[in-house]
Amino acid sequence: MKKYIGIDVSKSSIDVYDGKQSYKFENNLLGFKKVTTLVKDIKETIFIFEPTGVYSYALTEFCSK
Repeated sequence: MKKYIGIDVSKSSIDVYDGKQSYKFENNLLGFKKVTTLVKDIKETIFIFEPTGVYSYALTEFCSK
C-alpha cells in the first residue's frame, strides 16, 4: 500500500500531513527522522512538497535516500 505524505516547507519548520493528522517538525535532520517514524511500517511512501529553494534542499536530499 502506498502512503502519501504532504509537507509544507518553511525556513525553520515543516508542516506534515499524513492524510489523518497534521504535525509540525523542525526543518532539519532530526525533524526529517521524526517524519519517517510516521511511515516506518509502510513499504512505499511518496513525499509531496513544493521546492522552496534553499529551505527544501536538505529535505529533498533526505527523501532521495
